[in-house]
Amino acid sequence: MGRAFLRAWSGQAEVSGRTHSELDITDGDAVAAAMAEVEPQVVVNAAGYTSVDGAETNKQAANAVNVGGVVNIARACKQRGALLVSFGSDYVFDGTAGRAYIEQDATGPLSHYGWSQLGGERAALAEGGEVLHLRVQALYGLGRPTLLDRLLAMDDPQGDVLMVADRISQPSFADDVAKAVVGLIAAGARGIVHVANPGPVSWYDFALMVFEETGRPAGRIHGIPAAERPEPAHRPPYSALDVSLCERLLGRKMRSVREALQGFLGKRK
Repeated sequence: MGRAFLRAWSGQAEVSGRTHSELDITDGDAVAAAMAEVEPQVVVNAAGYTSVDGAETNKQAANAVNVGGVVNIARACKQRGALLVSFGSDYVFDGTAGRAYIEQDATGPLSHYGWSQLGGERAALAEGGEVLHLRVQALYGLGRPTLLDRLLAMDDPQGDVLMVADRISQPSFADDVAKAVVGLIAAGARGIVHVANPGPVSWYDFALMVFEETGRPAGRIHGIPAAERPEPAHRPPYSALDVSLCERLLGRKMRSVREALQGFLGKRK
């Protein structure tokens, strides 16, 4: 997300980025010093502990980043009158609604990762400063390798490729999310907004889509139930996010999951 924002704001605003090695958000003094140096109007917190399974055994580390780090940034933003743009996850929901979630739906995480994300969300809003909090999901993009990159590396997979077919999400292109958030900031949006590429799909469906769009043989991709792939952390079975509010605020539609994938593939060439 950090790289995506740098691209989205290129030529539109003066932007100062910080990598993890340059700024540890769990260090409140370091956050305050960075704020004093840059004196920003908007602070985008794209940092996060994102290992869903890892958070089950590293709860302290997940909390330190996803909750403590957010508190540090939110307090510094409030002190300087800067807008905080923070990010959350679809994993704050339990996935039992059977439909896309709206911003007002009750939360109920199934994993510690989800609880740490919810804790960060509540912390950002509780500090009392200006906050635009985005719930996003299944991000991929031009940067850290993701499941999508592993699928693209399978030019001629040997053996079966097993993908979960009963867990529904909306894989979202980070560049699309960043552009939408820039538009939401310009529109004066505040509070919680869901941002994603709409079009709920299972991971099996998404893998087929990737292979179709890249001309790869999809015959070796097989759908399996999530129960056949035990994981330390429980995940919501249906966590698609309703982006109607986002689209109303932007005055335009978000690209669909397939359209966003096509856009990503075009940029990746």
